[in-house]
Order: sequence, then C-alpha cells, then structure tokens
Amino acid sequence: LFFCWNFHLHPVARCVTFKGLALMIRYSKASWCVAFRSSWTFRLKNFRHGAVIAAGASVAALLMSVLQIVYQWEDAFVSAMGRNQVGYSVITTILGTLIVFRTSQAYSRFVDGTTTIHSLMGDLFTSASNLIAYCHYCDDKPKETIKFRNRLVRLVSLLS
Repeated sequence: LFFCWNFHLHPVARCVTFKGLALMIRYSKASWCVAFRSSWTFRLKNFRHGAVIAAGASVAALLMSVLQIVYQWEDAFVSAMGRNQVGYSVITTILGTLIVFRTSQAYSRFVDGTTTIHSLMGDLFTSASNLIAYCHYCDDKPKETIKFRNRLVRLVSLLS
C-alpha cells in the first residue's frame, strides 16, 4: 500500500485517505490545461524550445494576417496559392506523411519499451521466487534466512 504524500500531488488532485493509507486519487474536472498550471512544465528544455518555435510561427502568421487584412497586402505566394492549390496540396501531403511516419515510429518505440519493462518485471519476479525457494532448504541460521527472505522481498517490491 502507498502512503499519501500531498506535496507530490498536483493541486487539482485530491487524495482520499483512511488512517494514512491512500485509497484513491480524485481529480477535479474544473481545470483546463493542467500542464501550464505547474512550474515543472516550464523547466523542461524541450518544452521551452518548442514554445519558442511555436511563438515565432504564431507571431509571423499574425503579422501576415494583419498585413493582408488591414493594408490589403498580397504577396506573390499568397496570390498564387489562391489560383493554384496544387503546390499547397503537395506540401501538406508530404508533411502529413512525414508526421504520420514519425508518430508511428515513436509509438512503436514506446510499445517496445513497455514490453521490455513488463518482461523485465516478470523475470525479476521469477528470479526472486527462485531465490526464496532456494532459501527454503537452507538449514544454517534460520533467523538470518528469514531476515534475508524478508529483505529480498522488500527490495524486489521496490523495483517492481
């Protein structure tokens, strides 16, 4: 059983306890975009780099929209896209295929990793049960054998 430490939980999560033991975690449905409510999200280097790139693209798109709407500004590329959308279709098809390929590769790596972890947990259980079975036939110092078994079970339970 796990004990409930409130400082590890997110502010929208409430831990229901009984005599110090965590029974369940209840999450609030009233929160929106939980990732931005915690400070650890902004400490991630990948998030900061992605946020800078997304903010730059957003500012560029906003600037182009303002120039096009307010000042009746038409770039040759924008006017050409209005007449001929084949180029746009080719670019979006290539980008879409690239995104789908990368996502499927990432998902397959994730599935391989989780399968390996589950296999490792099964092997850990098998090796721990074999050690306990071998300790059953040890006649030297029964108190130390029981102490070793208990310590082994605790250490293995920490790993799984």
